[in-house]
Amino acid sequence: MTATLIAIALAASALPVESRPAPAPTPAVHEWVERTLASLSLREKAAQMVMPWIPGGTTLSGRELRNAETLVRQHRVGGFIVGKGDAEATRKALAHLQGLSKVPLLIGADVEWGAGTRLVGATLFPVQMAIGATGMPSLAYEQGYATAAEARIAGIHLAFSPVADVNSNPANPVINTRSFGEDPAQVAVLVAAYVEGLQDGGMLAVAKHFPGHGDTETDSHLGLPVIHADRARLDALELVPFRHAIQAGVAGIMTAHIALPRIVGRSEPATFSREIMTDLLRGELGFDGLVITDAMNMGGVLGVERAGAVLRAVKAGADILLQPPSTQLSINVIVEAVRRGEISEQRIDESVRRILTAKAMLGLHEGRQTMGELVWNELRERNQRLAARIAERSITLVKDSPRQIPLAPDAPVLSIIYTDRRSNTRGAEFEEALRAEGRTVTTIRINASTSPAAMDDVIAAATRARGAVVVSSFSQALPWKGEIGLPKHIAESLDKLARSRPILFVSFGDPYVLSVLPELGTYVLAWSDAPVSQRAAARALLGLAPITGKLPISIPPHYPIGHGLQREAFYGPDAPRIPWHRLVPRF
Repeated sequence: MTATLIAIALAASALPVESRPAPAPTPAVHEWVERTLASLSLREKAAQMVMPWIPGGTTLSGRELRNAETLVRQHRVGGFIVGKGDAEATRKALAHLQGLSKVPLLIGADVEWGAGTRLVGATLFPVQMAIGATGMPSLAYEQGYATAAEARIAGIHLAFSPVADVNSNPANPVINTRSFGEDPAQVAVLVAAYVEGLQDGGMLAVAKHFPGHGDTETDSHLGLPVIHADRARLDALELVPFRHAIQAGVAGIMTAHIALPRIVGRSEPATFSREIMTDLLRGELGFDGLVITDAMNMGGVLGVERAGAVLRAVKAGADILLQPPSTQLSINVIVEAVRRGEISEQRIDESVRRILTAKAMLGLHEGRQTMGELVWNELRERNQRLAARIAERSITLVKDSPRQIPLAPDAPVLSIIYTDRRSNTRGAEFEEALRAEGRTVTTIRINASTSPAAMDDVIAAATRARGAVVVSSFSQALPWKGEIGLPKHIAESLDKLARSRPILFVSFGDPYVLSVLPELGTYVLAWSDAPVSQRAAARALLGLAPITGKLPISIPPHYPIGHGLQREAFYGPDAPRIPWHRLVPRF
């Protein structure tokens, strides 16, 4: 990060922002909270602070459902984080569990890319960085609102989104396109808009990962990242989006399993740091909502034995322990710590009061676990149109020399698809969209296991190919993966191909792969592998849609934030009447 950008960020962090505090609890809500709190035993209060994981959909049946029933009936947990599954099956299972619980359950889910991230049948949106490429806070708000509308129907109340991290490190293997971008001021505006959309739609938003996971090269699912930032840097960059989220009334903040030794003087996870979770977040930033840990089964905290991890997180200021390795152990640790005087019961009451208030503000105490029947129809149709609009506006043309867009109308396409895991289906929507417009498409699939010798054959076939050669990359930032980008031998082979003939490269994930492909002539960013993003990329390449996206990140050394070649649609009623052969050379 350059000194100039830090100076801009410092100025942005000081700008006045319209404050939109969360609505205050009504007297009726306050009365229910206090009455419910008084009715709970110490063990039941400790259980309210624990949120185990359960699978979604039809998987939440049989033994898995019986296990969840035990967690509700016997352990009295306060809620669940739910995995991916069919929307209708998830709704039915969650409604069943709600019926067993003494206190309404708070149900959370990772819905960063819309409700479709976890509910099969709901709308799957592009990644957050795609919204960053549009530069439109209104789209962030609309996506948040649409996500809430679909998730609440299925009985999910707590969105573990938006990602408020500033992706300032291109080598970050776990944040990357999950972030809105690299400019803290822009990220802050989009985070606030997304929060407002979610909460206006009836969900509680949880901004993550505090105090900022964007400048790391370690995946905290696998180990403990160490951030060597001082407090001035933290104020200038990482904290800017979180301040905006708080001013927008965000209901929750999720902690990061990252170490900040220059801030606290120790290399321990921020999740365990009272200086970060209480003194900074609650004290200096004035946040009084839910503090939720990132998953407690991640490598970033597994260096501490389980009981110690639970105790340290609660002492640091956590209200909810997310996905602990052992639910029963976690409850026992909290109860025993109170009984021996290490933690006061008043401290536990503070957390439980926040949890119960959140449930009441959602209307859960009045039986509003869901919002309507699970009938997608018009809702889904509208949200799919929104997702397509975001995808189309996000397409970013970084370079195009010699000019290859739009593709020649009669040119066959050799499609080389790289995936970071073996797959015979990724990229299917992209190719289907090309074929739907009459293109002949031949496919070659490669992955990290493709040998150098096999890559030589791929390059030879591409060199001989008539028409356009389109290389698509599906290298993405995913938890537990630990790395991102193209393997060295794949990158070298593709760069060799780019020296021998023009190729058109589309990234449906990691935007930074251009840095290892300097010979590329045409580079397009679609940001996401969502079907809407694949179809939008195809339309852009064919000249059926304008290209208007701009980089929300920098791609060293040549392309700064805000760069993006703009193109009008070539075909259609409003397209310019320019002979195609004057724009694109034949091959």
